[in-house]
Amino acid sequence: MTGKLHRYLVFAGLDYYPAPAWQNFVGSRQFITDAQSLAHGALTRDGARELGLWTDMDWFQIVDGHTGTILTGAGARDGAE
Repeated sequence: MTGKLHRYLVFAGLDYYPAPAWQNFVGSRQFITDAQSLAHGALTRDGARELGLWTDMDWFQIVDGHTGTILTGAGARDGAE
């Protein structure tokens, strides 16, 4: 992984094939609204391709890198599009 880690860490993956921890990391953003856009984008085919992912993801979580708290998340079972 290269570059600076920002405060809000975004993880995303497939329901049937979760990768261990950091392998599900898709990026970080300085602002929560930007992290939300990144996370929701990972759930779409076009957004996933822009991130260099091979397919759209089934779930995401946004973690506050300062506190380690999971701030939000969504997945196929939660009705995420």
